[in-house]
Amino acid sequence: MLTSRPAIEALIATTAARAQCPTISWGISLAGEWVMTGSQTIAGAGAIDGAGTAVAERRQVYRIASMTKSFTAATVLALRDDGLLRLDDPIAAVAPDLASVRSSGPAAAEITIRHLLTMTSGLATDDAWADRHLDITVADLVALYAGGLRFAAEPGICFEYSNLGYSMLGRVIHAVTGELPQRVTTERLLEPLGLDDTTWVAPSDDRWARPFRLLDGRLVADAAPLGDGAIAPMGGLWSTLDDLRQWAWFLASAMPGFDPVAPEVLSVASRREMQHPHTFCELETVSTADGYREISSAYGYGLHADTDPVTGRAVYHTGGLPGYGSNMRWLPAHGIGLFALGNVTYAPMQDLTRRIVDILAADGVLARRADEGVTDALQAAGSSLIALLNAWGNAPDVSGETTHTTTGDTTGANTVGSAVNALFADNVALDEPLGLRARAAAAVIAEHGTLTVRRVEAERATRGTVHALAADGTRWHIRLELAPHAPLIQLYTVEEGPS
Repeated sequence: MLTSRPAIEALIATTAARAQCPTISWGISLAGEWVMTGSQTIAGAGAIDGAGTAVAERRQVYRIASMTKSFTAATVLALRDDGLLRLDDPIAAVAPDLASVRSSGPAAAEITIRHLLTMTSGLATDDAWADRHLDITVADLVALYAGGLRFAAEPGICFEYSNLGYSMLGRVIHAVTGELPQRVTTERLLEPLGLDDTTWVAPSDDRWARPFRLLDGRLVADAAPLGDGAIAPMGGLWSTLDDLRQWAWFLASAMPGFDPVAPEVLSVASRREMQHPHTFCELETVSTADGYREISSAYGYGLHADTDPVTGRAVYHTGGLPGYGSNMRWLPAHGIGLFALGNVTYAPMQDLTRRIVDILAADGVLARRADEGVTDALQAAGSSLIALLNAWGNAPDVSGETTHTTTGDTTGANTVGSAVNALFADNVALDEPLGLRARAAAAVIAEHGTLTVRRVEAERATRGTVHALAADGTRWHIRLELAPHAPLIQLYTVEEGPS
């Protein structure tokens, strides 16, 4: 991974210059540990504000804006795990403040907690407005709800990003605990995980990156950041690279293949649930070094969960506020986390971390582990299938027809018949007669020689591909699926092809 550093640093320098971002703090982690960190400061940035914009460091504090939503969603799930709420509860039944928030559509469903978590409440997208009201009081926010809100769609119909929806989750948290949502998140998540630099107010020392914006093409100091308010559950937190690395690994380590961090803080099942794609957003076309590709964009609970045909599943969230732009991203299959924090309005950190992933992919860093996700059942089925194909190449098949044999001995046929019964579900012979399957295998073995398993690669716990090498050096790929009721093969195909 370290060999990718020159290209990554060049990309970050270019991004900082184009966005006129005074500082960018960035880092890449593997299994929760830093493997690469750095900072970028554009020329002359320190002269803009003598009090701030020191060279970015891992403990320099930035406002992380909507990345806060992952903390709010985790808090809600922790309360759900404790039995204090259900995700399909109507919000009006949980929090009286929200009784007036409903769509006027004639068949509109009641808004539920799950709708708010997954951005399917139908409430209109409100980034521009919400970003300027982080310090709104509880009284003013409740009055806003009561005055009627605009809906872009009926609840449960489609994805529509809503900051006010996450402010309502804050009211739900308050309703079931009697405490301010900021206090509940701090007590249940920030303090137990040791995220001491993640706070709802700017640090009292001078470690925080001052906010900037572009005005008429010039970089100027932005107004002082808004204080902590009732809408904070949607985007009020401040944090650092070090704390975000720890938070991301707390979530990512719950995915299959890793040892979960701090299971007592939030259940493994709930953390996985957060990262599951619950709501389809769009097919996003992104530019690449050699053209374009489409990414399937989805939303979980307080996190995006996208599927990229090149780099695989990515879980992330972006933060954007006046004076700041940020992104945290991780690749669950690889244990890799990427983080970028900037201090100019809506700094393009999401695009930056995605392009860093592309660099890692081009350098081969994201190559799948040979044994990733391979269960014992899948491994055994793959090995047994290859053994059967080889046997079919040198024995009569189960129907008694000679396939490729040099002896009249029927012992081999009986052995093969037993192997077939032990390996295949009952649909296999119905889908294609075993005699035809045996002759196809015999033809391969006769021309290319015995097959040897090179590796088994999993798509899921119940399906994958056996990569095999024939005696003559040709490579074969045998895709198989296990039956739902037993460790038997229900489907397989045999193809020659590249590795």
